[in-house]
Amino acid sequence: MRPPNRTALVPRLITDLYYKNVQEDVMDFWDQNLMDAEHCPEIKALYEGQITSTLQCRHCSSSCNVATERFHTLHLPIIGTTGKLFRTVSAALQAYES
Repeated sequence: MRPPNRTALVPRLITDLYYKNVQEDVMDFWDQNLMDAEHCPEIKALYEGQITSTLQCRHCSSSCNVATERFHTLHLPIIGTTGKLFRTVSAALQAYES
């Protein structure tokens, strides 16, 4: 039996085009390629959402919407306000919404 190959395979066509020997964030690749509305409008529509900011009075509880924005990414916390680590995306999303 042969030992496993320990050499990493590097997709040179992609890494030479995008990384240029600099560490890149996956969001750069996502934004530049997959979320390009001119080239992939169907993909952008699938991953685009809308968020509305609301102000609520502490005294009478009346509220009003102050801004609506479109988005395709959310920056979710991984640690809650109590210092406890979220174990699921769902838990982080619930904390974000509250």
